[in-house]
Order: sequence, then C-alpha cells, then structure tokens
Amino acid sequence: MAQGHWKAGLKEGFLGAGIFLAALLGVGIAGALEWRWPLLLAMVATLLLVGSGLSLGRRLPWEHSLFRRASWVRPAVEVAASAAGLSLAAAFLPQIQAFVCSPLVPWKISIALLGAFATSWLTATANRAPRMREAAPYLIVAALFWIAPFYGFFHGPWLLGQGLALACDGRPLASVILAAAGMLIAAEAGRSSARWLWGQNQ
Repeated sequence: MAQGHWKAGLKEGFLGAGIFLAALLGVGIAGALEWRWPLLLAMVATLLLVGSGLSLGRRLPWEHSLFRRASWVRPAVEVAASAAGLSLAAAFLPQIQAFVCSPLVPWKISIALLGAFATSWLTATANRAPRMREAAPYLIVAALFWIAPFYGFFHGPWLLGQGLALACDGRPLASVILAAAGMLIAAEAGRSSARWLWGQNQ
C-alpha cells in the first residue's frame, strides 16, 4: 500500500511539474516572438496551465492536502522537476526569467500567502457543488491570471522550484523558501477552514 502511495506521488509530481513548465515555456516562446506586455504573457501562461491540466485530466494542486500519508512525495518531485526543467528552459529562452522577474510585479510574501489561502479556500468551497468540482480550480486560477503566474500560481512547490531555477533581483532565495513554506500552511488552512465553515468532512 505504501509503495502505491509513493508511485502515485511520483506520477502526480511529474505531471504537476509538467503542467507548470508548459505554462512558462509558452511565455518564453511568446516572448521570443516579441510579445512584450507582461499582462498578455500572464494570460498566455494561465491559458496554457488550464489547457494542459484539462487535456491531461489532472486536478490542480490546491485540492491536495500535504498532511497525509506519503503526501510529501508529490511536492518534493514538483520542486525538483520544476527547478531542473526551468533551469534548462531558461538557458534557451531567457524571456522566461525576464517575465518571472518583471519589476512591474512587486515581490511580497504576504501576496503569496494570501493567494495560497484564497485559491485553496475557494476551491474547497466550490467543490461543494458537484457540477463545479472539475471546473472550479481552473476558473479560480483564470480569474487570478494577472498575478498568479508571477507567484508560482500560488502553489508552494512551484514557487520554490521557480525560485531555485530563476534568481530575481530583490527576491532573495531565503524569502522564496519562507514564502513557499508559508504557502503550504496557508493552503492547508484555506482548505480546512472552508470545510469547517461549510460542514464538509472530506
């Protein structure tokens, strides 16, 4: 049984990293084609994230608790695979780093924590409606397209992988690690508070 959890975590981790990498690769390609507006590139990244997730039939990560058996396998793989993939991609497409490190977007740990809490809370709340269960995470991230891509789409492991691969001025690695760790706690708090508020036991 434990081995099955590990295998599932590995699979989900690589798929999760792949969805994230597809989004930022799209930004790099669009930037190479002279698309310069950060807001437009953020929309491209978000649409690619949503499209990749839907095409693979994957649930986005804000629905997953990290405080369960073998649940740390997935985020660990997401961090390692995202960091390795982004390092390689940015070597060929420096536009990825230019986008992620855009000086137009402020770096604040409070934004990362609030985003992680909000996305998880809204997803858990929307899951109360069976018809919304599949679409809700995608609709939520689409609504936050203007800020989410710069903060790892408010998913701690993606943000940490992004920070390890891409060094940004005014964004020390220590603060990225702190933000990513805080996002894991904030996301769990969002899920738990929504379920408590709405009387869910899932």
